[in-house]
Amino acid sequence: MKKSVKLTAMLLSLLLVVFCLNGCQNTDTPGRDSGTVSDENSVPSFTVDVSQYTIIRPEKASAACTQAAAELKKQIDALTGGNIAIRDDWVADTSAIPEDACEILVGATNRAESNGLAAELSGMKYAIRLSGSRIVISAVNDQLLLYAVDYFVSEYVAPGAGEGTFSLPENLSYTSGEHNSLPVVVSGTPQYHIVYPVGANPAIKPEYLKLKDEIDKLVGNQSQTIGTDLLSKGGSYDSSKREILLGDTRHDEVAEAMEQLAADEYGIFAIGNKIVVCGRTRSSGVLAIGKFIELLKSSVTKDGEGKVSLSLVYERPLIFKNTSYKTDIPEFTSGRLSGAYDCGDGVLEMYYTGVSPADYDSYCEAAGKAGFSLTYSHTAASNTFRTYSDGKTRFFASYSAGKGVLRIITEDASMTPAPVEAATYSEVCAPSVTQLALSYTKDNTNGMGYVIQLSDGSFIIYDGGFTADAENILNTLSGLTPPGTTPYVRAWILTHMHGDHYQAFVEFANIYASQVKLDYVVLNVADKYYDVGYNIYTNGKISSALVKLKATRLLKVHAGTVLRFADAEIEILCTHEELYPEVLNLEYTNDTSIVSHVSLGGQTIIFPGDMQTLESNILVSMYGTYLKSDFVQISHHGSIKYPATLEFYQTVDPTWAFFPGSKSRYAENSGTPENSYLIKRLGAGNIFVADSGNKTILLPFGK
Repeated sequence: MKKSVKLTAMLLSLLLVVFCLNGCQNTDTPGRDSGTVSDENSVPSFTVDVSQYTIIRPEKASAACTQAAAELKKQIDALTGGNIAIRDDWVADTSAIPEDACEILVGATNRAESNGLAAELSGMKYAIRLSGSRIVISAVNDQLLLYAVDYFVSEYVAPGAGEGTFSLPENLSYTSGEHNSLPVVVSGTPQYHIVYPVGANPAIKPEYLKLKDEIDKLVGNQSQTIGTDLLSKGGSYDSSKREILLGDTRHDEVAEAMEQLAADEYGIFAIGNKIVVCGRTRSSGVLAIGKFIELLKSSVTKDGEGKVSLSLVYERPLIFKNTSYKTDIPEFTSGRLSGAYDCGDGVLEMYYTGVSPADYDSYCEAAGKAGFSLTYSHTAASNTFRTYSDGKTRFFASYSAGKGVLRIITEDASMTPAPVEAATYSEVCAPSVTQLALSYTKDNTNGMGYVIQLSDGSFIIYDGGFTADAENILNTLSGLTPPGTTPYVRAWILTHMHGDHYQAFVEFANIYASQVKLDYVVLNVADKYYDVGYNIYTNGKISSALVKLKATRLLKVHAGTVLRFADAEIEILCTHEELYPEVLNLEYTNDTSIVSHVSLGGQTIIFPGDMQTLESNILVSMYGTYLKSDFVQISHHGSIKYPATLEFYQTVDPTWAFFPGSKSRYAENSGTPENSYLIKRLGAGNIFVADSGNKTILLPFGK
């Protein structure tokens, strides 16, 4: 996050003299003060002309060695203003290599100087030596090679760099002190048990299992053990047991590690007898696992019997940034960062607790001073929603005064902005809502589809039902549009990614895309590591449909946004983003439904999609009586097992209700407390069942 332009400039200046290895926050190199070095006082200096030198790395370098060489070039270029060459060590005949070649050797190259220096090293050390015109950087493994490069840049390159050169002592010969390391595998025997969260969904579980697979491959057998944290707090938890904790496992050590991370960070921590590999979000946690595997691969050593040992060089927490998130926004320093949540599509939510109204107002004021413009503001019940943008990053600051909770949601400003200001329009018809009679069968009694017509003749569509219902949607649009006119759909809202809600949209895009004009596809889908079900959004089916709808824009909406089209206002009340931190307990995709409130024709309709108990509770807690509406769409097709709550319907206090399901389903589910309440409260004649023909209601209705 940026605190101010001045501070940002200072940080950029510091980066020119401090080598921050691959995003690590702490740049002091372990062993720096305990190493041995030749006397560098009052000795002639050796000038390195960058234009004459080449960085040499092994032809078959590990990922860590390649990274070390690349970072060395990057830093030398930045510090000297030059452009040093870099290549691998391959030559047809090594005897043809000039003895006085100007080279910086990184790692186990085929040069004699690299082999000679490596032979002198033992333990967990690295060394740097000037040998003739060659600069040799060597380490006992490639993990330490990263430290060696860090030390070389900060101690020798940075102090005297400039104008394409830097200087070294002519008698440079440095050997680091012994570095601390954690023995992950010793002579083929794993020393730690791997633990991952018991609730890992099918998308993220393979990422956890990958660590075991990689260790087994490196060791050459299937000896690495792994299991969930199911019993960790149920009597078998042992703080003395060596464990590698992955992701958001239920251990105190993980909570301690998380506290050291910013919202966009991940890291590797040694806490007690645990190695914690985690990130503030699950996506970041996956990156942490990848980094841990990378470090283990760079630490491979073999004993005389060929048995493999793996170790983690560790002097302090290794912390890295997830650069897929946009976090270049003002820093919020009040309250407490209680968590972070990956909202999908590179969107990050930061969750703060203990925030006062004054804290919120001060932060919004700071945003303006930092160059962010307030583009939208909305208040609903005790919740305030504000949107800011500086042209590169857009962020949403939503504050719930009653709970003292602030959610800051960041996204790339190139993502489609919400149409919060309605364009002028001409009235051509009475507004209406049509409940679609879907292709219900004995086995498919659910499904939901609504077509709303605005006073200018344009449409809003909610979901649509099954594949077979696409034609019905087209016929409905065409029947409500004057002959010879192309139906104009302002927005197609997909509440969530279940087939009885999205299939019709996909089929419609495949077959009828050219027969309508569609401005926006509106959705907000959770990241695959949180959505426990199959996700046709992240696997590309929705994006493929959008390709066919050529001029259509994808709009990811957030709570507090009011979409305005002609005389309709669609208020987004809740998405999966408001469920966090409870989202970690999600059991079904239904609770990721977009909940929205439509105002049209002087009346209101609330559409909860397939919202269940969890989202119902959050919605009522956030808004209370603000939810009062004329119409309610009965959530989740009146489900017996997973309904919206009775309190939700009592709070909405509707006069009419839409039932998105077949007559048989309505009859079967009518006895539940929630459905029974609505039937008694409204009367069966005021509940419209989506079966046996479409039903169009002109608004205002009943007046």
